[in-house]
Amino acid sequence: VESNNAAAAAAAATSSSFGDGTNASVSSSSNGTFLCWYQLHQLLSSALQQQQQSCSSEEDDDDIVKFGMEFISYEVDNTTGLVTVTCRTRNNNNNSEKEQQFHNSTCRVLIGADGVQSSVRRQLSSSVTYNGDDDEPEPEPEPEPGDDDDQPLAPIILNSYNRTIFRALVNIDTLEDDDDDSSPINNTITPPPAGTAVIYKSDTVGQIFKLWTASDNALAVTATVNGDEGDFAVRVWSAEEAKDKMRKAYADFAPEVRDLIGRIPASSIYANAVCDVDCLDVWSDGPVVTVGDAAHGMTPSLGQGANVGLEDAAELGYLLGGALADGDARDDSYERVVGALNKFCSVRQERVREIHAASRQQALNKNKKDTTLGSFRQRNPAFFERLYGWQPLRSVHSTSKST
Repeated sequence: VESNNAAAAAAAATSSSFGDGTNASVSSSSNGTFLCWYQLHQLLSSALQQQQQSCSSEEDDDDIVKFGMEFISYEVDNTTGLVTVTCRTRNNNNNSEKEQQFHNSTCRVLIGADGVQSSVRRQLSSSVTYNGDDDEPEPEPEPEPGDDDDQPLAPIILNSYNRTIFRALVNIDTLEDDDDDSSPINNTITPPPAGTAVIYKSDTVGQIFKLWTASDNALAVTATVNGDEGDFAVRVWSAEEAKDKMRKAYADFAPEVRDLIGRIPASSIYANAVCDVDCLDVWSDGPVVTVGDAAHGMTPSLGQGANVGLEDAAELGYLLGGALADGDARDDSYERVVGALNKFCSVRQERVREIHAASRQQALNKNKKDTTLGSFRQRNPAFFERLYGWQPLRSVHSTSKST
């Protein structure tokens, strides 16, 4: 994660150690604070667990996080403004409808943060239409009596860039012995110093193997190769298939790269096609809103997908905090919530569209030639000034109050 506004997370990481005994590795530069993505996952998970412990009791089983649940649909009550969310228990071993258990929950705000194949996005996109050149969406007309209640949902269209990306994060001490070479890993791979990376390139356009030290004794690998066999789906390979494809993709690379791939446990490799989704024109529908990849999933070409999602969370949390501050006490609760979501969309969309477009262009460039991020910075320094100069509303408002 690279952001000028990751200070709170960075401060927590600087003073934290994680369950695997490793310490957080945080570095700072003139461009901001850098926090490895897996450490961010651990920080957020830890925060949720602490919140869960502080809110739960023996009589209360209403967990903050529920696992094994699949979102099905939502419905907004136009009288109360409340959202009813229908989910079902995910059972991978039995898909019989008789065995499925459905659950309804009621909330004042539904936030769809369910990724590039967002189910919330599909329903939200299906619930609005456009009237000519008017920018304002119109609600879908009410179905006539006798119409089928099951309305078709808008499809999620993934745009592929004919590239595959492999990611892995492994503890150096747990690297497996390669059948072809039993020598210690440190005899073939020297972990780069913290804050630096080693990049291997081939003559083939877009084929790169990058590794860096993510934290004490942990190596992170990011490798890309052009050609994804026309498969647009996200994470379509099993762990063993991903490792086999990775071996084949880098079979002509340096011996230390081939050796490292052979030693990485298959379960540590995540592989998927490089893709994105078009930015939604409308992110919200009354008290329902999409954020992050669900609203604007982008390619990893600029490394900004997670950052922009965190920005969404910061802005939405700040705006909703004010709208929900009085609970249900005020009669204008629904109007305040919808107003906050509309404000969120208005302050986020222009910035997100610019970053999304730049990320997409960088992905297209890499299909034509090996265009580095450094050359992109040189071509468009003003974009990076805007990218890293972002300030959240909370900070802007605090500054204006103090002056």
